[in-house]
Amino acid sequence: MSTIKIELGTQLPADLKKDFIHKMYYSDSSVGTCAFDEKGTSLLLDLKEGTTCIPDVLEKKARELAASLSSSYIPIKKIVYFDQSDITPRYCEDIEQVLLDQGHIHQLGQGQYALGPNVTNLIRALDSLFIEFGRSQGAREYAVPTLIPVETLAACDYFTSFPHTVTFAFHLPEDLKRIEDFMASAREQRSKGGIKQIEIEEVKTDVVLSPAVCYHIYHMQEDLSFDKGEQGRTFLCKGKCFRYESGTLNGLERMWDFTMREVVFVGSNDYVQSGRERSLDWVIDLLKQLGLKCRVETASDPFFAGDAVKKKAFQQTLQLKYEILVDLPWKDTLLAVGSMNIHQNFFGKTFNISLENGTHVETGCTAFGLERFALAVMAQYGPEPEHWPEILTSRMT
Repeated sequence: MSTIKIELGTQLPADLKKDFIHKMYYSDSSVGTCAFDEKGTSLLLDLKEGTTCIPDVLEKKARELAASLSSSYIPIKKIVYFDQSDITPRYCEDIEQVLLDQGHIHQLGQGQYALGPNVTNLIRALDSLFIEFGRSQGAREYAVPTLIPVETLAACDYFTSFPHTVTFAFHLPEDLKRIEDFMASAREQRSKGGIKQIEIEEVKTDVVLSPAVCYHIYHMQEDLSFDKGEQGRTFLCKGKCFRYESGTLNGLERMWDFTMREVVFVGSNDYVQSGRERSLDWVIDLLKQLGLKCRVETASDPFFAGDAVKKKAFQQTLQLKYEILVDLPWKDTLLAVGSMNIHQNFFGKTFNISLENGTHVETGCTAFGLERFALAVMAQYGPEPEHWPEILTSRMT
């Protein structure tokens, strides 16, 4: 790959750089990798193999993006709820490269990994802790589908907030002639060296691969009115989630498909707020027992376009999202492995879920990315179970 260096001519605030890098991958299809130099003022771009781009055009796009983000930037001081940054991790090697080299993970495609015994056992141990917490909250346990209706996701404003991450699912139309033509084309392509990409004209779909687990929980309660005296309900669920994020897909840090465990609170304001506060207390206690270098602080979701700045400011100002950030020692960055979120009455209104008095319910969720959490533990303790905290090894068989 050829590298292009771009002088942005401006120093972006630290909390804008992540957004900038993320959006640069969507500014031009030729961008393969994207990073700031050590000073943070110049951009280093590697182009994808087989692509070409006029450097001046790419520079113009980068500068316009930087200017756009800077002009709408609203600095908001983050609130730190828990800080365990004084811990010195026991391991500092590049854990993702070690996992690949030692066969603990295998890359099968862009953002797609097979996980070996050590990783899957660690995920199982972590998940058992999350399950215990959910059950301690009286949660009702549900399994949810991988597919989600387009109509449901649209109602959740996903297509207007995170359209770039959506992974569409479709099938061949119920048309024998088109199915036979497809089979013939597949045979021909296979005989010529294999099938690497599929294109189908005029295909429509009413489902996509689900990007979050909790949407299913709200959907299944549509038009529900809570019983007399009922203040809320708690749900425990787990599922595969799919979010395509272009060049930022990177190892277990950011996978195209990943597993999310959630504890979901639905009910009155007091019910949801107290559920989130209990989650925060439990998470802080867990992080202490795990001995991870980490912190918990206010955050915002990665809205892509439109009124993204306002949405981010709204979330952070009202402290609607707490994020669990764990240090990755080999690269000196933080990885979000979970969050505690408040949605106010958005989903209650969207799906017409109401309390006994007719007011719409509020919702919140405490969510953990299982592969990410496992990576964070191994990043600070190494890939071998004998070095992991006892709270995890005691749960492994």
